[in-house]
Order: sequence, then C-alpha cells, then structure tokens
Amino acid sequence: MKFNWYKKIKINKKFGIDLLVFFVSIILLISLFIFKAEKVGLGGRLLLVYTVLITVFQLFRLFLSYFSDRVLSTIYKRGIKQSGDKYEPFVTIVVPCMNEEDAIGHTLKQCFAAVYPKDKLEVIVINDGSTDNTLIEINKIKSQYPELIVINFEKNKGKREGMVAGFRQAKGEIVVQLDSDSYIEPKNFYHLIKPFAYNTIGAVCAHADVQNASYNLVTRMQAGYYFVAFRILKAAESALMTVFCCSGCSSAYRKELVLPILDKFLDEQFMGVKVKHGDDRSMTGWVLKQGFHAVYTDKVQAYTIAP
Repeated sequence: MKFNWYKKIKINKKFGIDLLVFFVSIILLISLFIFKAEKVGLGGRLLLVYTVLITVFQLFRLFLSYFSDRVLSTIYKRGIKQSGDKYEPFVTIVVPCMNEEDAIGHTLKQCFAAVYPKDKLEVIVINDGSTDNTLIEINKIKSQYPELIVINFEKNKGKREGMVAGFRQAKGEIVVQLDSDSYIEPKNFYHLIKPFAYNTIGAVCAHADVQNASYNLVTRMQAGYYFVAFRILKAAESALMTVFCCSGCSSAYRKELVLPILDKFLDEQFMGVKVKHGDDRSMTGWVLKQGFHAVYTDKVQAYTIAP
C-alpha cells in the first residue's frame, strides 16, 4: 500500500521560492564547473565533477527534507481510515542500561509521565550487569512505580542482549526502544505511536537533541551533528518512508516484525566477529527488509546525553 506524495503537492508561494532557490543553486554550480573545467587539467576536472555531484546530492537531500511533514500528514490520514478515530495500542518501553546511576532515575520517571493511557503502557528496564549504584536507583523508582518491570543481568551481556530480553517480555504491540541516558518529552509521546496506525509503518524515529550541548566544545559539536542528522538527513529519508537508521536513543518498532528476527539480530557477524554495536541501524534494516516503512517525526522531542 504505497502512495505518491509528490502528486499531492500544492504549489504555494513559500514552496515556489524554495524550488526556485534550489534550481538556481544547481545552475550556478554547473556554470562554475564549466568555467573551471576550461582552466584545469584532467585531474582537476575529475575533482570538479566529484565536487559538483556531491554538492548536488547534499542539496537534494536538503530539498527532500522539505516533504517529510507532508508524508507524515498523509500517513496520519490513512492511518485514521484504517484504525478508526483513535489509535491507542498497548505500548511497551524498553530501557537497557549499564552504569547509569546518574541518569536512569530521571529516564524512568519520564517514561511513566508519558501522556498516554496508563492501562496501555508498561515500562521494562534491563540492568546489564552494572557495577555502580544503577540497580539501587532502579529499585528506588520501582518503590514509586510498582508496575515497573526489572530484568537484572548479574554479568554484562551487551545492549543487544538487553534489547532482546525486553522485546521478548514486552506485552505491547508497539515497543519503544529508549537509551538509559535519554528521554522523550511526555506531552508528545503519542506522536511516536500515531504513525503505526498506518499498517505499513514498521518503525518510527523521534527527533533527538543533545541535552548537555553547552557542557564543552565536543558536546556543542555533537549537538550540531544531531541537528543535521535528524532535521535534514532523516527527514529526507522519511520523505521516501525509508529511514535507514532509527536512532537507538529514541525509536519505536512494531513488535510482530521484530520478534521473528531477534536470534539473527543477536548473532550478526562481520568478518567472523560478532557485532556488538550498530544495534539501531541493524534493527531498522531488518524492518525494511520485510517490506515495511520507517519514518522520522519531529513532533516527538527526545533528549540524550552526549559523551
């Protein structure tokens, strides 16, 4: 069930200006290439060709990101037709953690504060062999929220093992994967679930910003990277309903698509070595391989702590 968003575009003044700027930029680049090509040798020409192609590609991604919201609007409308006026499936939030004594309490509190029917929401936290006071902090939260489900690994097994344990125990139709040092603004939590009303959506990525951006130069640089990665790159991919990597810090998945591939997800290898990283890109890849779509929404604000 696909739709062609480009057939529904209405040319308004703002869009017309954006379109004009885009094509003028392309024309200027080509003109520059022709001018420079007459003054350099073969090596220089090849470098110019590469530069122009890469620049055009990046400009196209920027232009494509313009349509992300239009695609989401179409998804919402079609989802409502499929599921009725209100789509509220049972949701499970899975939070793997290791040595996060300073952050895990706040993360879990934000989970329970989510504006969503409380009888349709569960939270599972996985303590992955922490050697600090993480488990103590988790138990403090459990004393406030007895419904919190705690899975405790005596020894560290890695994030993938924690994710798999959470997914397998989850009761939810939709599973939200959340890093232990990240959280979603409770008031817009529902927007992370809403796209799943359209039955070809397999994964949804929230927008994430760096919470501690002002800490030092490195965190400021990462904040800039996050902005580009989400607002431009993921938005552009979302316009084609094919986000290649739903961020590990805050994304949601349709559980029925994930359960059958969990063993493969755990046993992934690269050149004979078991893969321990890239869990978010891998999980998204498995969803896309099954023919489902992955989208990004900036209507869900998440925050994460950058190292």
